[in-house]
Amino acid sequence: MVGGFAMVSAMTASAQTSSAPQGTTSRAVTRAGGSAAAARWQPVRPVQATQESDVEELPAPSGSQVPGSGRQVPMFSGPIQSYPMGQTEWVEMGDTYPHPLDGQVIYEGGEYFPGHEHQSLAGFGATGGCDGLGGSCGGCDTCAGRSWRPCLTICLPEDGWVRMDYLGWFPRSMHLPPLATTSRGTVPANQAGVLEQNPTRVLYGDDNVFDGGVSGGRLQVGLWLDPCHRWSVVGDYFELQSRTDSFRSASAGDPILARPFFNVLTGAEDSQLVAYPDLYSGNLAIDVESSFVGGGFHFRRQTNCNTGTGWGLLGDSCSTFQSRSDFLFGYRYVQLDESIHIAETLRQSTGARDSYLVRDTFRTMNQFNGLDLGVTYERRRGLWSVDLLAKLALGNTRQRVDIDGNTRINIEPQAVGGLLAQTTNMGTHTRDRFTIMPELGGNLGYSLTDNLTLRLGYSLIFWSNVVRPGDQIDLDLNPNLFPPALPGGARRPGFEFRDSDFWVQGINFGGEFAW
Repeated sequence: MVGGFAMVSAMTASAQTSSAPQGTTSRAVTRAGGSAAAARWQPVRPVQATQESDVEELPAPSGSQVPGSGRQVPMFSGPIQSYPMGQTEWVEMGDTYPHPLDGQVIYEGGEYFPGHEHQSLAGFGATGGCDGLGGSCGGCDTCAGRSWRPCLTICLPEDGWVRMDYLGWFPRSMHLPPLATTSRGTVPANQAGVLEQNPTRVLYGDDNVFDGGVSGGRLQVGLWLDPCHRWSVVGDYFELQSRTDSFRSASAGDPILARPFFNVLTGAEDSQLVAYPDLYSGNLAIDVESSFVGGGFHFRRQTNCNTGTGWGLLGDSCSTFQSRSDFLFGYRYVQLDESIHIAETLRQSTGARDSYLVRDTFRTMNQFNGLDLGVTYERRRGLWSVDLLAKLALGNTRQRVDIDGNTRINIEPQAVGGLLAQTTNMGTHTRDRFTIMPELGGNLGYSLTDNLTLRLGYSLIFWSNVVRPGDQIDLDLNPNLFPPALPGGARRPGFEFRDSDFWVQGINFGGEFAW
């Protein structure tokens, strides 16, 4: 098309030059390689003064009548100069027209490149958004109405979105001290269930619990604050299913059932018997629970945006990609609640046949509140999208440890203190610790419609300085403090904050609906 325009310009210039009066000049420049530019007309400035009488009047052009009309159409009767294919000529017109040109210049200059026809940007927004990723990449001047574009159907519509994910996460396991033991064969009562004795075997504890996965859910709602999707506010909440682990054992005396501890009076390992032949019969129940929730809100500000074209990962030629980066700042709240509850019931087999009900409870709560900072990166190509997340929350973790215990003998009122929970460590203990909480995530998305996208991803959250109930149990005991208490001996068990790190990681699967 460019070559055609150049040849018409060249032929017109040749015809006008051949009929130009003397005293005028024209110049023609030929560019090798076939490059083309539009002819540029300039007002005529004569080389020398020409009298009006010296100008020869040109003959009127011949014409032809249009069929069915009385109108005469001028026809060019001069010779037509031919140009070989592939050869174009650029002609700059000289001083050939004696009068200035009238009218307004609409556009002068520029080039036309075939194969890059204009393509509407309307598909990037549900109601005229600036782009498909919520950022104009240069302003709102590209906003357009809705249109159907099969090559770009993964664009995020304007105004807002809702994401719902199923979580298959794996939290860090919890360590427990040895809480229940047994002994095989005939063992003296003072050695039954005692740690470091050869026939003793740990029935529960001295190991980790909650080392498997757990299900949960996550909800995120976001709203765009401007028509060009540069600012948004986002709120999210997640919750994992509460996990429980239990131990139950009952015995009439055989097999042996015991609770181990370290006797600070003798300086050796010891045990409290729950069931032993001809001495005690009883049962022991241990329940461990854990729950993890979190949420927050943040503002999102676009920092960079880019668009381009290229070959897709699946070899599709119609592949336009978009990418954007955002900065996040806001508030983060996370809470971890865990507990260990131990209850034993025993009865003497001989003698007074007294019955005992002993309970110990250890509860911990970690509550984080802090500033949440982060960045996100999104890239979309065709129907596929990838988004990455990196955040760092800085704030305070409120640690709380509740220890309680009681003992009931026969039908007497409850006495304060159980076995592992005594007056020396019972109560509510709290403190604050500075905490960092990084979070990483990534998702792969596939667009089903203009508004619905499926997502599959991975998440990791790390939490420093948390307290867990298994770490707060002190197995160093003074038997004189067992109800009914006797004076004398060290004040053990004691309490001391023991914190550790906690993390959770796993996959998420869900969908996003945008409008």
